[in-house]
Amino acid sequence: MESCPAELLLKIFSHVCTDTGQAGCVLSLVSRRFRDISARVRFERICLRSASQLRIFLEMLEQRQSTPVVRHLFLYDKGYNKEPELGTTAINVCVSIISSLASSLVTLAGDLLAIGFTYGSLFCSATSFPLLRDLSLGCRGMDKISSTPMPSMPNLRRFHKFDRFSTEEYIVGFSLIVKHAPQLTHIRISNFDRPSTLPRIIDSALRRDNSSKLRLPKELKLLIVQGIIVCSFSCDDSDMEEQRGIMKELEAVAKKHDGLLVTPDWGNYDVRDCEVEWREVVDQAGDGCWQNPPRMTFFAERFEQACKDFNGGIMV
Repeated sequence: MESCPAELLLKIFSHVCTDTGQAGCVLSLVSRRFRDISARVRFERICLRSASQLRIFLEMLEQRQSTPVVRHLFLYDKGYNKEPELGTTAINVCVSIISSLASSLVTLAGDLLAIGFTYGSLFCSATSFPLLRDLSLGCRGMDKISSTPMPSMPNLRRFHKFDRFSTEEYIVGFSLIVKHAPQLTHIRISNFDRPSTLPRIIDSALRRDNSSKLRLPKELKLLIVQGIIVCSFSCDDSDMEEQRGIMKELEAVAKKHDGLLVTPDWGNYDVRDCEVEWREVVDQAGDGCWQNPPRMTFFAERFEQACKDFNGGIMV
């Protein structure tokens, strides 16, 4: 193998390095030649699932003479440590990683809710994401990005947010993203539970009403709205009734408009769902979180079974 032409080895390595980094790590340990050749492809898919992995990866980036080409990136920090200074450090690590890789990213996914990472942090990390096509992220602050300098995202096609959607201010954030992502065709709102005005806002936006607070892409193909699960043993009757009413209104809106899909029963989307569906897109060229109808979330599967066992819970 040491006498094999570098071009042929690179071709072989490109077929080997289709996981999220493990195969590339093994190749780099074989020999210096293997390490140097595989460096061009071994970072193409990176999945970082802990604070230590994030920190080590950033240290590696800072030590390298050239930045590796990363096409697909998944980030997760469960953020169990509640010390504020450590949370700030974790945010800065994520910002530095995204900033370093922004020019080559095609997909970016993950859950950074626990460390307080915000959309403002994301958008301030780079002035442009020139190749980014798929963004699926759980983080905070969609309602506070109106004063944030927005990066250019000329190729963004699909945007999915799965933090709790609870105020009309989130609408402003969506409209800003639409403005800076002219190729956007797919939008998904997971874990929606408020505001009660959202069905009317979506209806007016889909009718292209100029007075609508929400601006949707001109070439919109699919808008998915996924509600949270509300049950009799987790909230009071008034909350349940309000959520039922909102979802019924959304379902009525969906009947009037092509391209709007409402999935009220399969909510509480979390990092496990995000990673599975990110891998489906990256490794299998699948639809991931954009499949129609969406797959039932891990939480919903367990909740459905718990309702059967409990014999008293009610799924909305």
